[in-house]
Amino acid sequence: MIHFLNNNNLNTIFQSATAGSSATKILVGGAVNYTTSYTITQAIFDSGSIKNTVTAVGSSPGDNKDVTDTSDDPNTPLLNDPTIISFTSSPSIDLLKSATIIDNGNNYLDKGDIIQYAISVINTGDVTLSDLTLLDTFKDNSNNTINLDFGPTFSGASLGSAQGLLQVSETATYTALY
Repeated sequence: MIHFLNNNNLNTIFQSATAGSSATKILVGGAVNYTTSYTITQAIFDSGSIKNTVTAVGSSPGDNKDVTDTSDDPNTPLLNDPTIISFTSSPSIDLLKSATIIDNGNNYLDKGDIIQYAISVINTGDVTLSDLTLLDTFKDNSNNTINLDFGPTFSGASLGSAQGLLQVSETATYTALY
């Protein structure tokens, strides 16, 4: 009898056998082949890789000398090493900033009007981003640095992430006032 030990509850499926072996019995000189599959989640993709090892236990006649072996990655010279699938991510963001004038009541763009900035950060890549921060450089026409009155302040995210985290295809919004 062949048993597979795994901690991922993967569905192991019998594929083929040689030399008269079967899904549950390996005869002398025989080999048995199985497959399994795993659907990659965003969290796993974000981790950068999957490491997989399988251990097989075979019962000998009379169950007195069971044998075990742990899988080897055929791409390395090491024994009992995991098969590693590494992911290549493509992180990227788009940043949009718009301004709305809040008039001081005189119907002219002048002193006393408030500029309200809306800032959108969109995760256009394929991996979740963390530690997102904004650096808002604010200068007048003479290139003198000036300070915002308020913000930028996190307003929310389209998929509900907290400030500093941005899931794939999510938009985080910020506001600032001057």
